[in-house]
Amino acid sequence: MHSKGRYGNRCARISSGTFGVPDAVIVVGGSNGAYNPGFTSTEILDSGASAWRAGPLLPIGRSTGVLIRDPRGSIFYIGGLDGAAAIGDIFRLKNVQQSWELIPQVMQIPKFWAVGLIIPDDLSFCHKRKFF
Repeated sequence: MHSKGRYGNRCARISSGTFGVPDAVIVVGGSNGAYNPGFTSTEILDSGASAWRAGPLLPIGRSTGVLIRDPRGSIFYIGGLDGAAAIGDIFRLKNVQQSWELIPQVMQIPKFWAVGLIIPDDLSFCHKRKFF
């Protein structure tokens, strides 16, 4: 765990019951601001706790990616920097007691410092219409 500050880390809220834990905040990756591969750490602060606890390590250090929690409870870390280059990998965390897994989908154009959000199927019309 990091006792010093970090730059470019990502964070999300874990809702009560997700992963079998109470309400919590999760902080992933980041760097010390220099061009390094970034941190691999995941840290969790449970609601009412006075100290952070360690979560599963990212397989690769990274910073400035996108962290998204989907409605089914998985957390995705998308893209980011590996120190000097943007990367298009996507990792999924299904449970804080398990490890991050690399999923087969990759961004065609790697991004960092991006914004991500989940669009529910009922608000999306892409699957009903062909654009190309």
